[in-house]
Amino acid sequence: AEVRPYTMVPDPGLAHTIKLTLDAIDAGIPGDLAECGTWLGGCSFAMLLAQRYAFGEIRRPVWMYDSFQGMSRPNDEDGEHARWWWKRTQSGKPDPDNQNYCIASLEKVHEAIHQLGLVGRTFICKGWFHETVPHRKPVQIAVLRVDCDWYEPVKLVLDELAPLVSIGGPVILDDYAAWEGCVLATHEYLAENKLPWRIRSILDDCGAYMIKVPSTW
Repeated sequence: AEVRPYTMVPDPGLAHTIKLTLDAIDAGIPGDLAECGTWLGGCSFAMLLAQRYAFGEIRRPVWMYDSFQGMSRPNDEDGEHARWWWKRTQSGKPDPDNQNYCIASLEKVHEAIHQLGLVGRTFICKGWFHETVPHRKPVQIAVLRVDCDWYEPVKLVLDELAPLVSIGGPVILDDYAAWEGCVLATHEYLAENKLPWRIRSILDDCGAYMIKVPSTW
């Protein structure tokens, strides 16, 4: 309930992210938490607050990557529906979903961090993913949440950050059930690197996740 104003992730997806996070930390999987595509930060905040409730303390910080300018333009791999949706966001018409086309106020994010008592537990990386992710990232990642929607940013995030995920750590794909580009980028990354990671659906089409396992090649 505390994070609901700050996230668009449906309850099943949010609950599954919390479970995967707590399971990874409880299992001692090394590394920080990272989320690419945070909007107002609710899912990142949930991963932190869950630790406080479960363990009595926040053991792992979260890296929060977002442009805070909305979504980038989709390309050909993202398909016709994605291109239509993005063009609608550029029309100047009111957003029927009341989500302001994924544009987040960084000021509101900072306010929420203070209100929720999470100061010092977050690393906010503001900018487009190609500007931030290759140049500022954790040494190790225990849980990676990818909420980048389109093919190009999803592929970039997987290329840059998936290698940093510890063995046994989950890679959560928020848009796997929603956007073609996310599906293509995920399968391309796995095929290029010959990775035998199973893609597992999250309840009610709330995305998917993979557990990093050792490569057999």
